[in-house]
Amino acid sequence: MLAILRVITAFALMLVLGSAAGAALMIDFNDNDQVANPPGGSPPSPTQAGFTSVTQTGIAGLATDFGTVNIALSTPVDDRDRGAVGNAGAALSGLLRDFVFSSSSALNITIGGLLPNTYQFTGYLHDNNVDQGWADFATSVDGGSSFKTALPNVSYSTGSSPATVGHGSFHFTAQEGSAVVVRLVKPTGSGTNNALINGFVIDAVTPKPFLYVDFGATGQQVQSGFEEFSGSTSITSALTRSFATMLGSDNTLSLTLGTNVGFRTRTTAPNDPFSDVGKEFAYANSTAEGAKLTLTLSHLAEGPYSMTAFFHDPDYQQATVDIDIDGVPQEFSIVPSTGTSPITTHTFTFRADGLNDTVIDFRKLGGNGYPMLSGFILVPEPSSLVLLALGIAGLLGRRPKQSL
Repeated sequence: MLAILRVITAFALMLVLGSAAGAALMIDFNDNDQVANPPGGSPPSPTQAGFTSVTQTGIAGLATDFGTVNIALSTPVDDRDRGAVGNAGAALSGLLRDFVFSSSSALNITIGGLLPNTYQFTGYLHDNNVDQGWADFATSVDGGSSFKTALPNVSYSTGSSPATVGHGSFHFTAQEGSAVVVRLVKPTGSGTNNALINGFVIDAVTPKPFLYVDFGATGQQVQSGFEEFSGSTSITSALTRSFATMLGSDNTLSLTLGTNVGFRTRTTAPNDPFSDVGKEFAYANSTAEGAKLTLTLSHLAEGPYSMTAFFHDPDYQQATVDIDIDGVPQEFSIVPSTGTSPITTHTFTFRADGLNDTVIDFRKLGGNGYPMLSGFILVPEPSSLVLLALGIAGLLGRRPKQSL
């Protein structure tokens, strides 16, 4: 019932307040004592167009649409300017050419003065000269008293002509009177000890009172109205993404897929209103019976929920799966659809206690192929009340079918 009330309240607020508005806060960390190109140029190094220049000394009293903001960096901190960036980084060359860093394996960015709201943070990670490996993002919304992992395993890009630009995005909710601290952490085995960042963008978002997720390979065509959860076609360790939704205990919900997970995007579309969901999927890289694709939901608010899961691969018949919820088999025996057939869906319910992660395993029962998942719709129960309250029956277009 608590989750239902949160959803209805959120929807009412959306009607009254409308979507989040205001110009994004865009920060470019600049070198304040040396410029690489032209050599000997006057510092600070060039600032990306549209961004605000901040050096290692921070900034105070910055007027933004989200409050008068102060930004401070933990010590020790240093900076570098590596020179211009081309290829995929050309449009952001002014941002990516320089950075601030700490060689102590962690760098705190304290952001004070943000108005209470839910925000998306996107941090940029690039070094022209050195492959810095990867880093984790953690956040504190109580001024640094407590932290939680916001986004692990974010890869740095490197070189003066990178094919892609290293970056990571996550959400947080700022509280009245408390600074937000974003911590960049370099765990053991992540490459160098240098926790470095080129800059960041913060923008306000309106948390949705539901969550629709579309899994697929990077660059996928995301289904309209769905959130993207994409990754490499290469097998990787667990991946975590955060989403702004009122289903989360702090207006954010973290999803983790893993381990040994891969993503695929096909060209053939199923004959289905959710065709873009059906063209892509995530899968566990094992064909052994009992292999699991594990979906972990963190910070889910207490209450009953309904999840409709999508299973489709246009090119191959993938494995029949059961669903385990927090280790308890549900005995569903779901057969994914293939080709241009309508997408196989299955709707099930579970309850979150508001304290612990909810772990959903898509476990292989038999057949060829891999345990996989194309996407899902998550709403509080009873779903009929939610659909009525949100008026989204038209968006769904049809009632999801169950594969029994």
